[in-house]
Amino acid sequence: LMGHLRRPQARFGLLNLPTLSPAGAAIASVNRIAYISPEGNLRTVKPDGADRIAVTTDAELRRSATVRRLYAYPTWSPNGQSIAVMALTSEADGTATLFVSPVPGGGLKPIYKSDTSIPFYLQWSPDSRRIAFLAGESDEIALNVINPESAESFSVGKGSSYYFAWSPDSQMMLTHADGSRRQSTEASI
Repeated sequence: LMGHLRRPQARFGLLNLPTLSPAGAAIASVNRIAYISPEGNLRTVKPDGADRIAVTTDAELRRSATVRRLYAYPTWSPNGQSIAVMALTSEADGTATLFVSPVPGGGLKPIYKSDTSIPFYLQWSPDSRRIAFLAGESDEIALNVINPESAESFSVGKGSSYYFAWSPDSQMMLTHADGSRRQSTEASI
């Protein structure tokens, strides 16, 4: 498989690794890998390297470009019907946009945009109805949750470090912020 894909490359300090679509009888027909191409675009491909689909074609990494754009962190929904992906652009000193795309490669829908908060970790809820994401905000990390259908979002909290996990029924989250109580009185679970 890796013979068909180039080794993951760091671009703008981001490490782009391929992600596999979830396995399961209900979504067996998806069976694709989402990855960021060396040009910075989101693509999907079958595990054998066949049937490559360019989900995006507008990434621009040349230093001479008026606006540079890079896609990162492709993340499959658990039901295999959508991919969430983040885009960084150089406009206005850096704008981050979170997109959702139906599978396979059906156009991007922007659901979050910010020039002060840059998402760097995305995780769908087990029921595929929400996306939680960590975002860097000046000197803190924020945990946000967004509904990809309505683009309604809310902040769960902020901290200097942040970890989270969804409950299997998607109704709750376990969060851990700011290290241990031995190191910080702000630490919490």
